[in-house]
Amino acid sequence: MRVLDVSIPKSPRELAYFNTWRATDPLRGTSSWDGAIGIRVPGDGYVYTVDSVRGLLILPEL
Repeated sequence: MRVLDVSIPKSPRELAYFNTWRATDPLRGTSSWDGAIGIRVPGDGYVYTVDSVRGLLILPEL
């Protein structure tokens, strides 16, 4: 998962990065849908993302 600042479209900048994919997880690599498959930023101070193997991940918002 990457968070980008696109306020200047010609010069986007990466603000944050989190790798949801871990090669050591059981069943990893058995589907073409591995990794983060959904994200929500509702404004409550957290970022919610769903990983196909790890489930719901809750991260602090920047």
